[in-house]
Amino acid sequence: MKGLLVGLVLIVLVAGCAGQGATKESVIANPAAAMADCAKAPDAQKDDCFMFVSDVLRTVNVTASYEACTDVSSPENSKQNPRYDCVQGLLDAQNDTDTTLGICRLIDREDWKKNCIEDLANKEQNETKVIEICGEISDNNFRQHCYGNIGNSPGVGADVKLLVCDSNTGTEKDNCYRNVAEGLFETDLPTAINACNKISDSNSRSACLNIFISSPELVKANTDLAISTCGTFSALGKSRCYNDLARTLSGSDQKKAAYVCQKLGDDVQISDCYSNVWFYSNQLVLDNYDYSVSMCNVLTLKRDSCLNNIVSVFIDVDRAKAEATCLLMSAASSQNCVNGVHR
Repeated sequence: MKGLLVGLVLIVLVAGCAGQGATKESVIANPAAAMADCAKAPDAQKDDCFMFVSDVLRTVNVTASYEACTDVSSPENSKQNPRYDCVQGLLDAQNDTDTTLGICRLIDREDWKKNCIEDLANKEQNETKVIEICGEISDNNFRQHCYGNIGNSPGVGADVKLLVCDSNTGTEKDNCYRNVAEGLFETDLPTAINACNKISDSNSRSACLNIFISSPELVKANTDLAISTCGTFSALGKSRCYNDLARTLSGSDQKKAAYVCQKLGDDVQISDCYSNVWFYSNQLVLDNYDYSVSMCNVLTLKRDSCLNNIVSVFIDVDRAKAEATCLLMSAASSQNCVNGVHR
């Protein structure tokens, strides 16, 4: 029945162009000449003629087919719009996504173009392709509607979700990246970090990354990645990150925590960090004398103060070691330290 109706339509359209001698063969051979003939047809026959040309070319030359549609009348205040019907007929004749998308791009009326894009996106099964299709329209509200729920579908990969985020703007874009990251920290840490790093606002980006840095389980299993992540922060954020990371590590790997402290920018910051992750425990110092000294040797201005922390631990336990530690200090501090040990 559908084939019969199409045949009847073609007969009517051919009849409309009969005065110009148009045939399927002549239209395919020379679309421009056929459209020129249509332009010369009586006004009452013009639409039928151009629609006939478009129909013949739908699967042969889509660009010329669309061009013929643009010459079909398009009354503003009518429920019937021949030009729209012509374009829709061209779209319905396609079975290839890229070809259909190319036609959508040709449409100059914004509302028709949006309808074309959204209809195509709704039919597309490939989520990545849906992102590409919807991205043809710059209107962010339209894009979100066009995507539907693909960004929230359980089976959709992180790459597709990030593509959805890429199409957002402003705070919505940053919030989207944060939401993706939060769902990936436990399962795909590198991608979660990548999502955080896409956030444009520096404070929001740091807060996102801090989800990782403040997690003892994640940091313990990915210490080197955590250290390198802190290195990506701005100067102020970097200090805060290293301090947070050192505190997180101090519960499981104090030596690694002390190493992270050494990433800080100056002696004052490093010394304060040592106090939080190492020198709070006398037992740590007692069990790791040589390592404690090596920590102090990293310092310059605060070296003597750091060594004095070791002395204060050993003074009541091993005065000889306490005195030996005093002798490691600068000349200005060493003798006063020794005198204090023997006082």
